[in-house]
Amino acid sequence: MMKKAITVFGIGIIGAVLISFTGSHKCEPNNNDATMAYLSGSDSPFIEGWNLELLAENLEVEDIVYIEEENFQLGFDTTVYLPLGFNAYEGMELELADIEYIEDEDEVLLNFDTKDYLPADFTTSSR
Repeated sequence: MMKKAITVFGIGIIGAVLISFTGSHKCEPNNNDATMAYLSGSDSPFIEGWNLELLAENLEVEDIVYIEEENFQLGFDTTVYLPLGFNAYEGMELELADIEYIEDEDEVLLNFDTKDYLPADFTTSSR
């Protein structure tokens, strides 16, 4: 009985302290704070990543810059190491007619006689 009374009394004191507490923050906003500038500015890697993701989602085909040819200086003469008449771009042209489409049809096994479930005049057409 005494243990219950002490527990109820303790809970009452804690409740009274929490109810009587009036808190207010003493922090004044500081616009020159480096942390706020980091989190709200473009220096944040999180904000930068988010902006890049948004740009990628809204990318139009016309906005993609395609560089067709670049000249690289390797620092040595490549003709010494390549055969005569070598063309690095030979065979790189893609024709739509060159693409082979393969239709792979799986045979369906129903494991029952379909004639029992179809009308008598039902016929299947072959391709």
